Amino acid sequence: ISQSFEVLKPGYNETHLPLPWPLLSQLMCSSVQKALFEEEDHVKKLQQKVATLEKRNKQLRDRVKKVKRSLRQARKNGRHLELVNQKLSEKLAAAAGAVPHINALGQEPPAATYLRG
Repeated sequence: ISQSFEVLKPGYNETHLPLPWPLLSQLMCSSVQKALFEEEDHVKKLQQKVATLEKRNKQLRDRVKKVKRSLRQARKNGRHLELVNQKLSEKLAAAAGAVPHINALGQEPPAATYLRG
């Protein structure tokens, strides 16, 4: 093709052309058109890939948002369960002092000694 473009240089004699000028011109134009069509096709394919990747990126961003939301909710639930557990432990400790231990059941409490004075 580089030899074909020599005809475009000023001062080139048309009598040295390997083909008649209209035919040569048409061939050069068709090869340029072919290259342009190939480039346009390549651009379309790249645009489709970009669109696909953008769509997938949005899906992944949405998934990350959902996972973060779930994680926040799980942490919140965990803190709530810790508070409930702590309150129950406190109630159990308070109740343990009021109720005799199961091993002490069935035994007579030690006799109280009263001092008169």
